Amino acid sequence: GIRRMALASGVGAAVIRSGQFHEEDWAHLSAGMRKSKDSPLWIYDRSAVTLDELVGVARKWKHTYGIKALFVDYAQRITVKGADRITEVAQVARGLKNLARDLQIPVITLAQVVKGVDTRPDKRPHAGDLANSDELTREADQILMLYRDDVYNRDSPAPGIVEVLIEKNRHGPTGYKSFRFVPETMAFEDINRAPGQ
Repeated sequence: GIRRMALASGVGAAVIRSGQFHEEDWAHLSAGMRKSKDSPLWIYDRSAVTLDELVGVARKWKHTYGIKALFVDYAQRITVKGADRITEVAQVARGLKNLARDLQIPVITLAQVVKGVDTRPDKRPHAGDLANSDELTREADQILMLYRDDVYNRDSPAPGIVEVLIEKNRHGPTGYKSFRFVPETMAFEDINRAPGQ
């Protein structure tokens, strides 16, 4: 909720969390609440969600609300009863792909990368760095990786810039795009626009 309000209002998440508002923040918060109140967004916030449970909820939401996309945070958190870790993640990858096809909506899921990324000279992650399963790489239509140089280098020549690395794109080109990242509100902005627009 705090992240959603920060994005909608432009008021920093830390400010919202602490309650240390400036006078002008109230108008921004109010406008942000009005804007986000009518957004068709449903959140299923449970720990240790099973694949069967996720599929059931997604099908219900598609039937009841006509959802246009499903976002999952994150693939390796979904469990499959009786499966070892590698098999579990593989079944989750196939299950999410089948769900996307059955419901005819995009299923966008976050995924962890292996720790070894931080030990390389070039810390940009690659599709092969996805943790626990090659199946995630095989099943995905698109794989996008994020890289911020200023996380690793204090004297980065590109502070506040995030690279979205298009590692796989079944129906188009690969490459990368750069965006401005605003940590206060966790927003991604067009690098060609003035900040905050």
